[in-house]
Amino acid sequence: SAVGGRRAALCTCSRPAASRPARFEGGPPCFQILDLPLVMMAMTLLAGAVGTAGAVSPQPDSDAGAVMAVFKYNFAAQFLSRIIPFLYNGWFVRQLNADDCAAYALQLPLFINCVLFLSREGFRRACLRNNSGSGDVLSDEEILKVAWMIIPFGLFVTFIGSLFVLRIKKLKLSDPYAKATLIIGFACMLELLAEPLYILSQTKKYYIIRVYTEPTATLLRCLTTYIFIKGQIKVEKLVVFALSQVVYAACIFIGYWTYFLLFANIRTFDLLPFRFLLYLSC
Repeated sequence: SAVGGRRAALCTCSRPAASRPARFEGGPPCFQILDLPLVMMAMTLLAGAVGTAGAVSPQPDSDAGAVMAVFKYNFAAQFLSRIIPFLYNGWFVRQLNADDCAAYALQLPLFINCVLFLSREGFRRACLRNNSGSGDVLSDEEILKVAWMIIPFGLFVTFIGSLFVLRIKKLKLSDPYAKATLIIGFACMLELLAEPLYILSQTKKYYIIRVYTEPTATLLRCLTTYIFIKGQIKVEKLVVFALSQVVYAACIFIGYWTYFLLFANIRTFDLLPFRFLLYLSC
């Protein structure tokens, strides 16, 4: 205790009285050792931190409203796109024999899903995971540069997939299954031409396009098949299914391109892949 008292006295005498910071007088001993300027600075910083935290804290109501809006649009699009084929397939399957039913219910849809999944899913996930909170945000132009790569890659996947089906099944081009496969390949490419705009619409939160486009395309696909079957048009049923898929893809293509060309506040040149081609050439 005596040594501690001498050290305190030496420290006190080593500084002039004018330069010593003011201290709390009175009160408990624990508060008397605090420097008044340091306390005031700490209180100021604490008040600023609290104010900043209050300014940047998320708004629960706005976040909940945004989540509910996304859920509403996605639920409407998914529900309408699923309930229409469910009701339609119950009628259409009765019009097919056993072989055509297997191709319609399993083989051709599997071919469509494989081609579309392999062609676009990786690019779609890469673009839609553009997280604004990470600080590494891609612009619309950079997103489109990546999205337009779906077209050449999808063309390659479609060609390989169609050739694989024709070789495995040993089909001739005059066979109905071969015709249906080639027509579906064209439909897949037509749908992939709208994929860059789909990705851009998701990043810019234009969810309303999907709500109107996908159910309309599904309804037109079902109506096309119904007209061919009820009209007794002499076309193979597998070809009818493939043509209805072309109608679906054309509706998706027209819907997205019409919205962005007529209603979105984006220049047409910014949507087209010319900049992407110039980027590759450089």
